[in-house]
Amino acid sequence: TSYNFTVKENEPNATIVGQVKALTDSPLVTISYNMKSHMGVFSVDGEGTIKALGPLDKEKEEWYILTIEAVDSRTPPNTAETM
Repeated sequence: TSYNFTVKENEPNATIVGQVKALTDSPLVTISYNMKSHMGVFSVDGEGTIKALGPLDKEKEEWYILTIEAVDSRTPPNTAETM
């Protein structure tokens, strides 16, 4: 699955961009998320919420293509990526 989010230019630090969600077939399995690109510009938390770490400037970068990895708690873990 791919996601598309829009953020206004020059929003304050920690502005929520959007949320990604991985599903599992068991309530006993937990999911964690890892930002795989643009780590200095965006972050993702344990709930899959993506935040901009600072104001964004359209003149510097008009688009960001983020890659986020979901990892479950199984051994060995299952992983998936989304953009």
